[in-house]
Amino acid sequence: MSFPDYSYEVDAMGRVSTRACDASWKSTGFVRLDGIQRTADWLGPFDSSARDLLRVAAAVLDADRLSPRRPPQSSGMVRQLTWQRRIRLRIAVEDPHRWEVVLPKLHELLSFMTDDKWELSFTRATPTPTQQVLFCDDSDSAIEVSLFSGGLDSVAGLYARSMAIGGKYIAVSACGNEVQRRAQASALTRMRELGVNATWVKIFHQLQKTHRTRTGMEPTQRSRGLLFLALGAAVASELGLPSFNVYETGVGCINIPTSPAQIASQGTRAMHPFTLAKSNDIFSMALDRPARATVPFFFHTKGQLCREAGAALERLAPLAMSCDEGEGHKPDAMEHCGLCTSCIFRRIAIFAARIEDRTRYRDIASRRHGSYELRLFEYHATQLAGCATFNDLVELAPDVRFAPQAPTGVSVSKDAAKTKIAAMYAAYRQEISDFFTQARPALRPRSRTVQTENECDLFAAAG
Repeated sequence: MSFPDYSYEVDAMGRVSTRACDASWKSTGFVRLDGIQRTADWLGPFDSSARDLLRVAAAVLDADRLSPRRPPQSSGMVRQLTWQRRIRLRIAVEDPHRWEVVLPKLHELLSFMTDDKWELSFTRATPTPTQQVLFCDDSDSAIEVSLFSGGLDSVAGLYARSMAIGGKYIAVSACGNEVQRRAQASALTRMRELGVNATWVKIFHQLQKTHRTRTGMEPTQRSRGLLFLALGAAVASELGLPSFNVYETGVGCINIPTSPAQIASQGTRAMHPFTLAKSNDIFSMALDRPARATVPFFFHTKGQLCREAGAALERLAPLAMSCDEGEGHKPDAMEHCGLCTSCIFRRIAIFAARIEDRTRYRDIASRRHGSYELRLFEYHATQLAGCATFNDLVELAPDVRFAPQAPTGVSVSKDAAKTKIAAMYAAYRQEISDFFTQARPALRPRSRTVQTENECDLFAAAG
């Protein structure tokens, strides 16, 4: 069975063109990204190496979004089994020679993150005139740069770290729309009220002028983690800092599948230890002032991280978005469906922290989410019960073998890391069991609709 084949080129200012059947190039969209076309918030324009990193990461993500894994003309079992794609992408950068050297590692990373065959090449962009870089007035060596998505991990992680060690923080967010920006702003405002000394850098990224509906775009966006990491690296590099923080827990990073139908990148690898390690390799080669991602809560479960945030999480959690639906396209932006894998993962964590969960959950069974996801988590707990050692986890999910590579920011031997990871999953299994024993969600039914063959989804649990 052949797989979809796409070709694009992205120029220095973000204009996207697609190669048509007659070999001509057709305008397809426009990549808007702060720091390239305009100043990145208070930070000012990035240097040329950071601009090129962001050009590449944004072009990759938007080519990913423009390339449906399941072409509209496909149907039946062929449509269900289509996953891999071939994506050819030519990107204009200011230093193409440097990126030709980086290219083998970039191909390796993208293959892991997306399961696709990527063929990238680079052309020379007209250099952007150097402008004065603007730093915030209170910048000093005590600052930490942290990715801030507005999700539960980033909210709990930033608050817990601030309460534990104090200091000043630069919270870096990728903003794709106004609804998302407002949600992130609300969460950060609440944290400041609770004593977190944080400056917000919001970097707007959007694929514009595509003339496509949401259904015409690829929803999985498996390469999006590279752009988020690149934003953190670019900001840290511009501030002269050697690292930036990713507030993701080890369970979320490794992301052992809950479903036997979910294989390889059908489960996100956005912050997988292999992704983080390879991204750091790329940053060390691509940036004039390299900055590395570190994961300070890697050996925590999400529940343990929520416990570290303490009672304040009761006020913070309702402002943190975890749902796979996102913030847009619904009347109440912060309402959660309650039944997708991300919502269940969140609910388990907040319950494990023994605080009141004030999140608004719909809990209405639908074609996309319902009792199936609940049963999957219960099944996952039984799988983890049989994993007493790190090697047992590797047998369950081979990608776990990369977990000791995670850049935790502290010196830990490989054997010690394996022991900690096994203990983390034992604690996570107990968190799942406790939640389903004591607080299993009660589904609210909705009227049934007849499904056609094309509406069934073999990989509905692939979050």
